[in-house]
Amino acid sequence: MNEEKNFSLTDDELRNVFEGGNSQVPIRIAEEVTPWKKAMQNLLVGFGISATSISYFPLDFILPAVGSVLLFFGFRSLRKENRAFAFGCGISVLFFLYTFAFSVFEACSVFGEFSETVPATVLAYFFMFLRLAEITAIVKGVGSVQKKAGFEGKNQGWKLVFWYGVMCAFAVFNYTGILVFALIAVYVILIVRLYKFSSALDAAGFSIRPAKVRIGNKAFSITTAVLLIVSIVTANVFFGSYPMKFGVRANETAKSVDSVKTKLVSLGFPKNVLDDLSNEEILDCKNAKQILLEKSSEPIYDGIVFKNGKETNPANDIEFTTVAVLVSGNIIDRETYEPNENGTYERQEWKIIHHFRLLPTKKSSETECIELMPTYISSNVWRKTKDVTGKLLFEKEGKTYVGDYYSVEKGFKQEDAFSDLFGETQSEKIYADFSVPKGGKNFRGYLSYSVFGNLGEEIIYSYITFYSCYSFPTYPATTAKEYALGKNNNLFTMFREQTPRAIGGITY
Repeated sequence: MNEEKNFSLTDDELRNVFEGGNSQVPIRIAEEVTPWKKAMQNLLVGFGISATSISYFPLDFILPAVGSVLLFFGFRSLRKENRAFAFGCGISVLFFLYTFAFSVFEACSVFGEFSETVPATVLAYFFMFLRLAEITAIVKGVGSVQKKAGFEGKNQGWKLVFWYGVMCAFAVFNYTGILVFALIAVYVILIVRLYKFSSALDAAGFSIRPAKVRIGNKAFSITTAVLLIVSIVTANVFFGSYPMKFGVRANETAKSVDSVKTKLVSLGFPKNVLDDLSNEEILDCKNAKQILLEKSSEPIYDGIVFKNGKETNPANDIEFTTVAVLVSGNIIDRETYEPNENGTYERQEWKIIHHFRLLPTKKSSETECIELMPTYISSNVWRKTKDVTGKLLFEKEGKTYVGDYYSVEKGFKQEDAFSDLFGETQSEKIYADFSVPKGGKNFRGYLSYSVFGNLGEEIIYSYITFYSCYSFPTYPATTAKEYALGKNNNLFTMFREQTPRAIGGITY
């Protein structure tokens, strides 16, 4: 008894004892560190946490990473034992590299865009079926070992292969019914049975000579973790923002544009907003008859802040200006207007411009997003005559730079305020996202569109919502647009929204 308590050997020392035929090693110690047992534990635990998906950060990031490393450790120890394990080792290397690259790519702002493309879908299906080949390699490798050892136990592994094949079919056809929960229970049972089978092989006296490795598991794990963290931080710093394109703005304007600008200013159009518009936008207003205007300044973070130990209101971060220009039809009094004798209303055409300017107090962030609810979406009466367009501008070294938004497109936002009664619904809006360039000053931009309809029949209702990340970078990278669309499920995300229904929009 005393001999067993005091006997202590490392894995390498114990391996040397086995190879030298020394029988003085206590059985209990030998069973705990036998290479076969450790390798199978790594394989089964690695596959167990890699083949499942838990959509809860950080588990959806940590589990696949840990699982790929454990599978690699298990396969590389057994790769010299038979061809199946050698084939599985090659697959585990691919999965490790894929998981590493995927984890780094998740720190980039364009990750969300790529994840919804056809190549990303094809890649996901490829590795899903490659996982099927990996579990097949495990089962076939264990079967070869069973045959070599002359062990007559029943290998339950092929049932696990069939199980994963069924799960792949469910994934392809996007099945999420009750059978999934039953298959999860079966999955746990099969993993346990395969583990017991491998343990039975170990108890029967089967032993292996593990393949030699240059880097131990501990050193490999630490090195991988450090490289992964450094790569993620680097990717977030250099690729966390959108790749924006800006150029120096030309100062020359045609006389026809100058005359329209003079007319618009006389009607009450703010000159600072007018100076930011393109020549085409200005010429759209050449027949202007009336100007409607709404202006305000608001903070992005609208809560109470503490300064020098005292509660204070946050400083304003953004300035909103909304201009509606009547370009066709007669000027009417909205409150007293009555329909014509035949019951029809005055037909009018309006050009609506939403302008914003970031104030110096606005904190820097990786991505920004403007969510626009145009009046032609909020009402069935108004019809769009010109699509939503816009520009971004800023000053640097005495020059004005101008550029396009990273994207301006239609999106469907998840609205679940009444999900208990009606289920989750979607609302259509326009989303314009961008990143603010470093070193620029007086950053501003606008969105504009044109509509026609009958004013007396329906009001004009158009507003914008500004989304911004106001704190540390996010991981996995979640852009302001993804947050606005309701796609933010990450823990390390600090977004604030400013909904300027009365200050960044117009109701008439």
